[in-house]
Amino acid sequence: MTNENPGQGNKNMLKIIMMIFPSGMTGTIDQISEDKASVEIMAQDGHTHEVVMPIWMIPCLAKEGTEFFIEIDKDITVIKCKSK
Repeated sequence: MTNENPGQGNKNMLKIIMMIFPSGMTGTIDQISEDKASVEIMAQDGHTHEVVMPIWMIPCLAKEGTEFFIEIDKDITVIKCKSK
């Protein structure tokens, strides 16, 4: 069985993230393993969640301790790196 639409899994992951987390969050990379990052995400209500996401989704140098913001609107999700 081949995956005719390889991006579909990533789109589904973004939909799940959008359902779990309200409109804005901060994230910190805890650990990197191959092409995935274990990330701690803090929602606006203060709850933290651990997720694993592909490092290509992080628009800056992905290393332990990297911080970023996730902004979610009904039509778009934007991930921005925290400037130092």
